[in-house]
Amino acid sequence: MAQPAATAAMVRVWPSDFFHIGMFALDEMDSYVDYNLNTSLLFSGAMHPEYIDQLGEYGYKAMPGSADEVKGEINANYYYSIRDKEEAYAHYFFDEPDVKDFPDNRRNFASVAKFRKVKVHDSLGACAMMMEHFAQSIRDLDPDTLTHLMINQTYKPDNYSVYGKIADIAAVDIYAHIHGNDPRIIYQAGNACRLGSAPRPFHIATDFIAPEEGWNRDREITAEELRLRLGYSLAAGAKGITWYHWRHPKSDRLLKELMEVNGKLEIAAPLLEIGHPVPQDWTQTNHEKLMTRTLLCGKDTVVVVLINTDYKAEKDGFSHTPVKSAEVRVTLPGWMKETQVFSVSPGGMEDVSFS
Repeated sequence: MAQPAATAAMVRVWPSDFFHIGMFALDEMDSYVDYNLNTSLLFSGAMHPEYIDQLGEYGYKAMPGSADEVKGEINANYYYSIRDKEEAYAHYFFDEPDVKDFPDNRRNFASVAKFRKVKVHDSLGACAMMMEHFAQSIRDLDPDTLTHLMINQTYKPDNYSVYGKIADIAAVDIYAHIHGNDPRIIYQAGNACRLGSAPRPFHIATDFIAPEEGWNRDREITAEELRLRLGYSLAAGAKGITWYHWRHPKSDRLLKELMEVNGKLEIAAPLLEIGHPVPQDWTQTNHEKLMTRTLLCGKDTVVVVLINTDYKAEKDGFSHTPVKSAEVRVTLPGWMKETQVFSVSPGGMEDVSFS
C-alpha cells in the first residue's frame, strides 16, 4: 500500500491597486513631486532607514537594495531592521544576474565558482541558485514584503525563463537610446520577460535621458521618444515602469512631458495594474503604421494601446510622421457591453465616439 504523501506550495499575493512609477534614488525629495513618481529604488547598497521614513512622509514607496554583489551575500540585519516599514513595498535584492553569468563579468562568488570553466554559451544560470537562496532568505526574514530582481538582456530570451520566476516581481532593463536600438526593442524584450515570468507581474526599466558622453548617443531623448517608451511598455503588459536617468535633464519640455506622462499613469493605474495582454486580433486598424495592442482589465474594461511606428530614432535626432486618420476596430468578448469609450493622450482625457 502506498504511503500517504504531502506537498506544500507558497502563495504570494500581489497588491492590485498600485502601479509602480519609479526612479532610482534622487537627492531631493521634492523631485518625486516634480516628476509625479511614487517609488524610489536603490539597486546597490542599503537604502538608509531614515530615507525610507522620509519617503513615507511624502506618501511614496521604497524599493531598497542591500544584497552584497561583491561578497555574494545578503545583509540579514538590514532586512530585519526595515521589515516593519510599510513604505518598503519590495526588496531590490540583486541587479542583472544574467550579466554576471557572462564569464567576463562573473563575480568571484563561492556559489558560482564551479562554473568558472564553463564556456560562454553554456553560462546562463550560473547565478541562479544564488538568486534562489537570496530570495528565500529574504522571504524568511521579511515574509510580508515582495522581492524584486532586475534582469538584463544577456542570453535573451532564455534568461527570462531562468530568472523570471525567482522573485515576486521580475523586471527587465532596456536602454534602447544609449545602445542605439529602435525603441520597439522595449516591447520585444518586455513581452519575452512577461512570458518568462508569468504569472508573476513584471516591470520595465528604460532610459529617460542619456549620459553626457561616452555612450552611443549623447543627446537627450525627445518628448515623443518618452511617450514611445511608455506605449511599448504598456503594450507588453508591464505592471510598473522605472525611468533610469544619469543626470538631471536640460530640457524643460522633457521634464514637463515626464510629469504629464506619469500623472496620466497614476489616473489609469487601477486598470493597468490588472490589465493582461490578449490576442492581437481583438483590435485591428486600417493604418499599416499604427501598432495596436489590447489589455483586458477585469470583466468590464479593455485598454487599447496605439503606437505610431512611423518614426526614425537615430543618433543625431528623432523624427516621425503623425497618423492623421485611422480607423480602429475593437472586438469585445460576448459578456462585455460597450457603454463608454475615452482616450488618454498627450492632450488629456476625452470621450471618443464609437459605433
